Amino acid sequence: MCLSAFFTVLIFGVLWFANPVIGYRVCITSDGTVLYDAPAETDTIEVDFRHSVNKGKIREIYQIDRKRCQLALKTGYFENYGAGMLDTVPEDIGFRYEDSYLVLDFPLRYQDSFTYRAGPEAGHTILYGTDVLPIYKTIPMKSFNILVVAEHLH
Repeated sequence: MCLSAFFTVLIFGVLWFANPVIGYRVCITSDGTVLYDAPAETDTIEVDFRHSVNKGKIREIYQIDRKRCQLALKTGYFENYGAGMLDTVPEDIGFRYEDSYLVLDFPLRYQDSFTYRAGPEAGHTILYGTDVLPIYKTIPMKSFNILVVAEHLH
């Protein structure tokens, strides 16, 4: 029994080494369908939308960590800060004002993916490199995920 477990681990190890990571990709998926797939060539991805309650514009910048295949919310730009928002800014979040926006600098807490619900009123739009993706038009009223995946040789 122990010998078969050893061979199983050995086979998986050989398969892993035979299928090395050759790159990383940024993907947007919804219900198991890939809506967007591009090489992970820049360090950030942006989500722009309008807040559902106070109707102010919000721009969220996510930091990409290719090696871990994870993202972290890095910075949020808020056109206004009122109804439907946090009452106070926690101590571990930096804040400043820039070009009439309240800017929150978040501590980097990496996750495997981030999920949004694409609403036509919110107008969720993804910006990655030079690509502009109006997700709210592609899949109105559906959830979507943003993630980083490893690209293997095979």
